[in-house]
Amino acid sequence: MTKLELIKALAEECNTTAGAAESLLDGLARVASKKLGEGGEVIIPGLVKLTTKERAARKGRNPRTGEEVAIPAKTVVHVKVLKALAEHVV
Repeated sequence: MTKLELIKALAEECNTTAGAAESLLDGLARVASKKLGEGGEVIIPGLVKLTTKERAARKGRNPRTGEEVAIPAKTVVHVKVLKALAEHVV
């Protein structure tokens, strides 16, 4: 589902305009991004839990040359599907 399709479906489901649905979706993305950037977690009830995790530095290989390269540590977003969604999909 594309962003435009999601906006249309959300507007229809909530009996609102596409503009209001887009504003809500964009606001959710901004709030989640800000909270995750602060090291917090974001729970979207019935869907997912977003958290950040530290990925340790490690050694990898260049697939073309086979040369060993250092991959630095970094922070990544971890997504956990909540039980309600997992049960609905299965």
